[in-house]
Amino acid sequence: MISVVVPAWNAAGVLPGLLAALAAQTADHELVVVDAGSTDGTAELAEQADARVVAAPRRNRSLARNLGVGAARGELIAFTDADCVPVPGWVEAVGTCLASAPLVSGPVRIETGPQPNMAERFDRLWRYPQERYAEAGVGTSANLGIRRDAFDAAGGYDPRFHHGEDTDLCLRAADAGFRLAWCPAAEVAHPAATGMRQVARRGFEHGASARRLARAYPGRAGRRYWTAPGGLVRRGAALRALSVDPVDDRGVELAARIDYGARMAGSLWAEVARRAVR
Repeated sequence: MISVVVPAWNAAGVLPGLLAALAAQTADHELVVVDAGSTDGTAELAEQADARVVAAPRRNRSLARNLGVGAARGELIAFTDADCVPVPGWVEAVGTCLASAPLVSGPVRIETGPQPNMAERFDRLWRYPQERYAEAGVGTSANLGIRRDAFDAAGGYDPRFHHGEDTDLCLRAADAGFRLAWCPAAEVAHPAATGMRQVARRGFEHGASARRLARAYPGRAGRRYWTAPGGLVRRGAALRALSVDPVDDRGVELAARIDYGARMAGSLWAEVARRAVR
């Protein structure tokens, strides 16, 4: 049996899509939803779908996933997010891949509206290049499978990471001898960001986590965005920083610069906050 672990907070608006997709899966599995004090009925929705609901004391995705694994009964764990929709056969595909590899990741397809705005077009262009990530030995927790022995050997997720926690877990698993493999048949759909405020907030968090990763894994992961302001002023530089070729779309270019500026701010915040603790 595979245990599907999902962190959630005020996810009642998106959770039904995930619950319906999991109900349609044919492989044997259980669902563990870790709720961080939602006030919109998230826990009740999960319970109505026969999920095991675990309460988290605070909002922290690493902590939530650790609690979910602790409550899970399976020796195979599949992670996804409350706003994701796995394709038919996802659970079976994850299980098949975990039969030959201790840690696997699959595609994450970005979905937009019929007339995507600049934030959606930006997300669709760059977000979740899972196959490229897999070549570097890491994968996002929106679609990640792991054997319990590998999870335990790596020490689980580090609650000090709210973003970048999946890169940290994969690198520690690799250091323990458990390498990640690509699982192309295990696909989930993920909604694109719908506004620039969401893009900027996420960029700030990614910038902060990138600085922490660079400190923890020098030369292997992360980046100090605040030391490289070129992404704000040179056309196409912000997209190239995301390993994307520039496109003839002024909205996407603007979104990329906003994202990059937020990453610089988050990176600088992480730098200053660390020094302030000393």
